[in-house]
Amino acid sequence: MTPLVHGAFAPFIDDPRWVAYNDKKWPVNPHTGRMGSTTDRRTWGTYALAVDAMRRYQLPGIGIVLGDGLAGIDLDHIAPGGEPHPWAVELIAKCGSYAEWSPSGEGIHILALVTEERKGRELLDYPAPGMNVEAYTTGRFFTVTGRQVEGSADSIGDANQVLADLYNEMGRVKSERGRARQSVPAASGRSLGHEMIPYVREAVACEVEEVAAAPRGGRNNRLNRAAFALGQLVGSGVLNEATAIAELHRAAAACGLPRAEAEATIRSGLTAGRAEPRDLSNLAGHPGGNGRKRAQEAPGAVGAAAGYPDTPDAAEDRPAAVADHCTDLAMADRLVARYAADLRFVPGRGWHYWDGRRWAPDEALTVERLADETARAVWREVGQADGRAERDRLIRFATRACSRR
Repeated sequence: MTPLVHGAFAPFIDDPRWVAYNDKKWPVNPHTGRMGSTTDRRTWGTYALAVDAMRRYQLPGIGIVLGDGLAGIDLDHIAPGGEPHPWAVELIAKCGSYAEWSPSGEGIHILALVTEERKGRELLDYPAPGMNVEAYTTGRFFTVTGRQVEGSADSIGDANQVLADLYNEMGRVKSERGRARQSVPAASGRSLGHEMIPYVREAVACEVEEVAAAPRGGRNNRLNRAAFALGQLVGSGVLNEATAIAELHRAAAACGLPRAEAEATIRSGLTAGRAEPRDLSNLAGHPGGNGRKRAQEAPGAVGAAAGYPDTPDAAEDRPAAVADHCTDLAMADRLVARYAADLRFVPGRGWHYWDGRRWAPDEALTVERLADETARAVWREVGQADGRAERDRLIRFATRACSRR
């Protein structure tokens, strides 16, 4: 019998809700070793199957999918020095449920039982700058380490009221920040200071994520565009250049680019981006939305028109040229514009993708991942909107598109 990582998970050991995960923290189907999905039960398995897949495919670890009464609270970077923030210690005590250290050793995952399903919520720079709080009842998986946080319960217990209180607290903080942003004059983008930290952090995270996932043949181009985008933030005075360089090198390493090659690309993109600082002023009047979404709301045109280097695949970042760009058909046009060369739908056989050698059946749900990326990319069009009404329309469309995924 496969040893249990911690007794707290005993009630779930035979439930088909386990996955393995790869170096990018993406779920892996324990049945096939291909990409899994937190919304497709066919890509989940039992605990023993997940552990076997982790060993067989030499993966970093296993995870448990949330839902069906199991919720999770993710406290990211909550213990940068090894000691949890006092707010986190208090939250763990209130929950009275099992909590464990994340793989990095700087984050904490709290698992709890709930009866009410809620939409996921996240709050950046809370309870202190650099720390983030996320809460989910479905649609996510949590990595499982078995490294219990001292002082937490030995079992996964009920936390309905605690989760409700946490959602209220996160909502209150977001509202307060929104009111603070509204009070900032629109022309003072460079002086927004701490209020822009969530935007910058998520902008960096978004660029890094996309570079890390770039396929062979497009890695340098994607890295160059990311370096340009972050260079614009450096030029605006809201991002430290050393931080930008370090994050870009980390992304380049993740997608397999040699360091010397990445170095030249990063320097070139940063230099070009610094020369054209991003105007962040009109973000001040738009409160609300999570950090990842706000990172996509940078004003200015998209693609080459916004100053991105005009590389062969730069068109993938440009909005589809359709009469009404806020419809499901327009979203399909966006998907085609970005990935037509990589995807094919075969009647009777389903989706196929180009794996570099052949058109392979899409058992890894690649098309779903690319559809997710296409939906998130709509946020880049917000800044291109002609006037406030059009911008708000795009924001609503982007929110709806992302919530469907």
